Amino acid sequence: MYFLSFLFSCHVADTEKRSGAEVYQTFCIHCHQANGQGVPTRYPPLNGSQWLKGTIPIKIVLHGLKGPIEVNGETYNNVMAPWGNVLTDQEIANVIMYIRTSWNNSATYNKEPAITSDDVKNIREKFKGASNWTIEKAQSTQ
Repeated sequence: MYFLSFLFSCHVADTEKRSGAEVYQTFCIHCHQANGQGVPTRYPPLNGSQWLKGTIPIKIVLHGLKGPIEVNGETYNNVMAPWGNVLTDQEIANVIMYIRTSWNNSATYNKEPAITSDDVKNIREKFKGASNWTIEKAQSTQ
């Protein structure tokens, strides 16, 4: 029993330390690609996306996204899996900050306040049980 507790605590400690780049490489790269350009007609780009402000990216990573979304003038209509049961609050904050400072995004988002694990925790608690936001709903529930 103590051994299992030890293993679990080590796993949690290790995942808390994963950088945004590590989280992106593990969970995001398959759909959004190494360059953040996504897959045309299937998965939207994160590079140059207007949806990285405020609480919207936290909601999307925590609870997923469904339905149409327009990014850089193109419409995508697919489903993004929710990662809230897989990623810690710190990992979600790390990956959002990684995306905001990668590719061409740093010029757009350098004036946005940093996303912290407390921000993620607050959204997680406020919208507990939410699943697969639509972009309209994510916008309207700031």
